[in-house]
Amino acid sequence: MAGIFYVGLTYVILKIYIEKVIRLPVSDFGMPVFHIKRKWILIAILLPLLVKGSYLLFFQGAYVSSHMNGKQIFRTLSAGIMFTGIAAGFVEEMVFRGVILNLLRKKWNRLSFHRCCLAWFIFWEWIFPSEAVCRFLLQARWRELCFQ
Repeated sequence: MAGIFYVGLTYVILKIYIEKVIRLPVSDFGMPVFHIKRKWILIAILLPLLVKGSYLLFFQGAYVSSHMNGKQIFRTLSAGIMFTGIAAGFVEEMVFRGVILNLLRKKWNRLSFHRCCLAWFIFWEWIFPSEAVCRFLLQARWRELCFQ
């Protein structure tokens, strides 16, 4: 129930923000009239169950009983699946891909937007460098030192 409330509240807040502050149609931000196909509901429920089930089947460990009855286990699992498996993805997509990404595209032209993404990538790699980027930078620095 908390997951549905979380998604619904986020949608309402974003809709009000887009209509009253940004003053653009909500459909421009990838949030048209809300509807979900049944197959995606089924996939959203089965995918977390499949992942959790694979952990139980394929990885060694000791089973520790929580001493919960069936109703408590169902409530705990369904709340976890709804909140982390479904609601978090909905909210993340609405906020980041829906509002922030489309607002940046509308305010800047496409070239400026790509430059911003490139600058963010360079900044992020500077803080948390990946192995490939480190190797490239070290090789470039080595060439610079050797051929000076």
